[in-house]
Amino acid sequence: MGIVVIGAVFVGIGCGMCVRHGGAPCGDDALAMGISRLAQIPIQWAYLISDLTVLLLSVSYIPLGKTLYSLITVILSGQIIGLFQRKRKTAAE
Repeated sequence: MGIVVIGAVFVGIGCGMCVRHGGAPCGDDALAMGISRLAQIPIQWAYLISDLTVLLLSVSYIPLGKTLYSLITVILSGQIIGLFQRKRKTAAE
């Protein structure tokens, strides 16, 4: 379980730094940024929507236990990315 949290922290910080500066490290980050902008929702919820879609589809071939670990990672990393995004917005104001 600890490795799940550590992974989420690393992903959240790494992607959060990129997103804060307007970059997208990979395709799902660009998708989440687009969803966030189009739907006018905070980025952490856009990440959760896109990642939950992928996790729901992967339940068919990944054991449920591993999918639950992925869910924890997705929730934590998305919230960390949201923290970084909010820092950027408040610093620009």
